[in-house]
Amino acid sequence: MNIWLTVKELSNELQYSEQYVRYLIAGRSRKYGDRIRKESPKINEKYIRRITNGRRVKYLIHSSILETLK
Repeated sequence: MNIWLTVKELSNELQYSEQYVRYLIAGRSRKYGDRIRKESPKINEKYIRRITNGRRVKYLIHSSILETLK
């Protein structure tokens, strides 16, 4: 069964902040004095569906990742 969750639904289910869930999806850039280092995403891309609506990006995460993150 394919069930896709939004960032908000996943954050409520896991009791994480939405910002932390977005970090798990996209990784983040860490700024240092002389360089910028990109940390890789923690969720595999095959579990994420990216929908672009103009300038906004919406992520849908497959529900099977819940067990992995718990």
